[in-house]
Amino acid sequence: MLNKEAVKIIAERSSQAVVVCTMTTIMTFPEVAPPGALTIRVAPLMGGASSIGLGIALARPELRVIVLDGDGSLAMQLGSLLTIAETAPRNLFHFVFHNRVLYEGGGRLTIAGGGRGDFVGLAKAAGYPAAFSIETAEELDRRLDDILNGPAPALIRLAIDLPPTPRWSDDNPQAELPDWWFTMMGEDARHIKQALSDKKNA
Repeated sequence: MLNKEAVKIIAERSSQAVVVCTMTTIMTFPEVAPPGALTIRVAPLMGGASSIGLGIALARPELRVIVLDGDGSLAMQLGSLLTIAETAPRNLFHFVFHNRVLYEGGGRLTIAGGGRGDFVGLAKAAGYPAAFSIETAEELDRRLDDILNGPAPALIRLAIDLPPTPRWSDDNPQAELPDWWFTMMGEDARHIKQALSDKKNA
């Protein structure tokens, strides 16, 4: 399945959730997020999505927290699996977009061991009570409701195909990151804080 297919299916079930997205999904999830979605885009903090999601899940146990992680991002912070399993938030659903590269839109730097890494096995070994591997968009759509209503924390590994976009090169250089890229995480966090405060006081 493609990244954009996966986020669309997840977005359809995320209207009452806080969604933490990182490198792979920072651009694609906000495009399909439901109105008023509580979304925090984790950048520039590659590898931090799982830990930030855990913090929100522990602080607000009444809310469902969905983390849209990248395989490269999680590889930088594998220790977070142990912390998540130990603290065992029953409202945390940890999706790993397994495309085997960094920067699917153009960089496509192969992750060491990316083709062999078993994220489901790692999650189970760390102590997650539930872990799943999903290969297609149709399977994700069919199984997602049961997963989100099942035991948690849960890790859901998604098999993600690379889109038909050209790799960065001398003739196709990476675009310069805009200034908002470096401020959006703080702005998103403040928005979520205010929205949850307003909801509590309503």
